[in-house]
Amino acid sequence: RIIPARFMKTITFENLGDYCFYDERFNIDGSKKNHPFNNIDKHNDYILLTGKNFGCGSSREHAPQSLKRAGVKAIIAESFAEIFFGNATTIGLPCIVLNGSDIESVSNMLKDNIQTECRIDLVNKCVYINNKEYHFSMPEETIMSFIKGTYDNLSILLNNIELIKKVESHLLYKII
Repeated sequence: RIIPARFMKTITFENLGDYCFYDERFNIDGSKKNHPFNNIDKHNDYILLTGKNFGCGSSREHAPQSLKRAGVKAIIAESFAEIFFGNATTIGLPCIVLNGSDIESVSNMLKDNIQTECRIDLVNKCVYINNKEYHFSMPEETIMSFIKGTYDNLSILLNNIELIKKVESHLLYKII
């Protein structure tokens, strides 16, 4: 549901944000449904609030890529599908876990104003909304990867290419 399979035929992720929740946002004739993603300004940052097992059935990296490119900067849920969580956090999309009663409390707060400001503090594992504080969980290594900026393994490899070549030159075997 996050991104229909028919939109995953591209070679880059560049425009996937346009198709995020597409079948939830549009009727078959292309007319818009009443969906929050149809009312967002793509120049703003958004935090997605959702329920249990978010990302289940969306194991390809296209799902978190479409969310990120649609302007989502973090996702708050009661739980996440494991593969989705890994794909999302690897591209710098924090997946914040709140308990069910906190999700319900935040949801009730947002019913009046979905544009409510929210702040996520990774160091203290807190979400702040309307002067309320919610403690979240996330694996410590994932939090540290965000804090240190080491969540993107490919960038780490590319930034250390000279060191990799140096180590490779001293190996007893050659990589072809």
